[in-house]
Amino acid sequence: MDNEIARLTEVQKKCLRLVAEAKTSKEIAIETDLTPMTVDQYLHRAMAILGTTSRREAARRFVEWEASQQLRRFEFKSTPVAEPQESANPPVTVRGKNWLAALRLPPTGGKPNDLDSVTRLFAIFRIALVSTVVTIAIVIIAKGGFILLS
Repeated sequence: MDNEIARLTEVQKKCLRLVAEAKTSKEIAIETDLTPMTVDQYLHRAMAILGTTSRREAARRFVEWEASQQLRRFEFKSTPVAEPQESANPPVTVRGKNWLAALRLPPTGGKPNDLDSVTRLFAIFRIALVSTVVTIAIVIIAKGGFILLS
């Protein structure tokens, strides 16, 4: 069957798919920008290649073969998994100290961590606490600036 399907052209395959959707030659012609007679010629050649006597039988065989190929592709081939990439953000250092390490914040990007759920929750809590403190400091500074300017 694979050899027979390999002999079909892309236009013949498209016509067979549309026949499987119960479309007439006129409807197929509109979708493929062909004439109905040309569609019939493509279907007759496809029927001869597949060894069938009706266009519906040829369409059924082709659609079944196509479905089995999709199942094979999903069943036997796995897609490669991308390797984790290193972080594009270099660590920020001031006077030789790594501030991310000092705050004990988890790195952005890079390889996945091996933290358990409790340690991960504590890391999230530290991030939330630092974010809250920074936000309050910005609000206080902004309010002080507004008071000085008024």
